[in-house]
Amino acid sequence: MTSGAAVIRDVDRAIIPADTRNADWRAYQAWLAAGGVPSPAPVVSEPVPASVTPLQIVRALRQAGLKGAFDAALAVDAEAKEDFNLAREIERDDPLVASIATALGKTSAEVDDIFRLAATL
Repeated sequence: MTSGAAVIRDVDRAIIPADTRNADWRAYQAWLAAGGVPSPAPVVSEPVPASVTPLQIVRALRQAGLKGAFDAALAVDAEAKEDFNLAREIERDDPLVASIATALGKTSAEVDDIFRLAATL
């Protein structure tokens, strides 16, 4: 598997630096020349933030095209709307988040993506 300027050998997870003096690197180069195809490095997701601000959530929902549906979901739950309006932070594991996600038909992974996006805004 390739990862930047080094190779991680799948069989034993050894890291092989891109150094022509290294016998493993030379063996890897020969393997490539013989038609070997490395597996890509795994994609590492950004961690999900534990919390974001209400403003960040609103901006992320707007960007995702979900702000109208979010407002409609809050409109039917006065307590949830009040909690959201008074919150300084929106915790990812708050039951309110799970409730709204269910109302919007969003999976846990999709909510994680909204939180990741929100953290950048």
